[in-house]
Order: sequence, then structure tokens, then C-alpha cells
Amino acid sequence: TTARDIGIDQRVGLLPRLLFAACMLLFRLVDSVARLVWPEFSVSRLLTRIVGYQFTVKVLMNQTRPLKLPPVLLGQVADMTAGWRVDPKAPDWMNDIEQRLTRKASPAPAQNQEGSKT
Repeated sequence: TTARDIGIDQRVGLLPRLLFAACMLLFRLVDSVARLVWPEFSVSRLLTRIVGYQFTVKVLMNQTRPLKLPPVLLGQVADMTAGWRVDPKAPDWMNDIEQRLTRKASPAPAQNQEGSKT
């Protein structure tokens, strides 16, 4: 019902499905081999963190079309994205990549109920 309400109730084509499956297999293979050296290594986690951060900052926290959430919740989302720069399970070089890819998309400051910046 929700998918239909927001207009994403169509089936995904065969080519996108195959590309997704191929990428997931590749990431799993890379993760499996790299975990022989770095036990907590995960390309999937890195990409999920980067895409999730970009989505949260650019879409959910964009002040040109603000998300209609209570101010307290907006503050929590801003605090979460502010601390989202380091994955304690990832090697330092992966955290460096994540920091480079998330640095330009810094979140907008949260606002309290009076509308002043905090």
C-alpha cells in the first residue's frame, strides 16, 4: 500500500536486477578475501554508510525543502549525521575514503522551536 501511495509499485526490470546481483556478488567476494587480513572489513558497509549519509544530509536535512519532523527529531537526525564520519570496525584507510566522500555534504544546523539556530 505504501509503495503504491508513493509511486514505486512497479516491478524492477531484469537488467537492473542482474546488475544489482552482480555488484552484490562482487562486494561479497571482495569482503570475503579482505577479511582474511582485516576481520571487520566490509565494502558493503562502507557504501551503505556513504549513500545513507548523502541521502540523509541532501534529502532529509535539506533546508530548501525541509523535512516535516518535530524539531527534537530533526535535532537527533542532525546529531546522528554529525557523528557519522568514522566506522570503528573499518580500517583507517576506509574511514579516510568515507570522510572524503561525506565532507562536502555537511548537514544543515538543527533549529529549535523558536526558529533560532542551535
